[in-house]
Amino acid sequence: MKAVPDGSIDLLFNIGSDKVTTYISGTVFGVKAWNLGDADTCFDVRFQPGQGMAKMNMLPKIFSKTNKHNVPWFGQMFVSAAILIFGYFSDSSADMISFLILSGSVFWMISYILAHVDVLVFRKRLPNAPRNFKVPCGILFPVIGIVGTAYMILNISSDPQERMNIWLLTGACFIVLGIYSAVWIKFKMKMKVFKSVPLEKVMAMENELYYYVRKSRGIWK
Repeated sequence: MKAVPDGSIDLLFNIGSDKVTTYISGTVFGVKAWNLGDADTCFDVRFQPGQGMAKMNMLPKIFSKTNKHNVPWFGQMFVSAAILIFGYFSDSSADMISFLILSGSVFWMISYILAHVDVLVFRKRLPNAPRNFKVPCGILFPVIGIVGTAYMILNISSDPQERMNIWLLTGACFIVLGIYSAVWIKFKMKMKVFKSVPLEKVMAMENELYYYVRKSRGIWK
């Protein structure tokens, strides 16, 4: 199987008779081949950088722009620039690369904890809301996920100083993103920060007409 440079991030799962292999591919500049078994079962998850959030007006509209090949070109350039910045700051140092990877891991693990909390809040406040999947065993699995992920964050490194630096960098990233989000929600999306959105409105956001109406009324610029 080959991955083409279309600006997407791919997660490929290859299920064989005795093992499961996972491949991840970011932005590439040429065709990239993956060696898979002929009798194996494969499935793929594809992420297009920023396109979905731009569609919902959570990012600048330029992230949703595509070229004639339907590639989100700005998202591709953004990811490529991020990779170059990562390479510059790592300076070919194994320790620095490890530090940045661990910092990114903590960032995502905190996001996963928030996702588990969302499940608990959603189940408490809207127990009868329509959903495609319901987590079994009540709050058991979300709580296990929160505790397990928190344990990994607290023990992300055996070096106390490196661990503290990882937490500081992650915290700084969340502060910057928090400020950006608050300003964007208030002045661009024209919504109140920290105010809950009715479920019906969230479901309406899946329809293109929702954005057309808001733009025609001047709610979004």
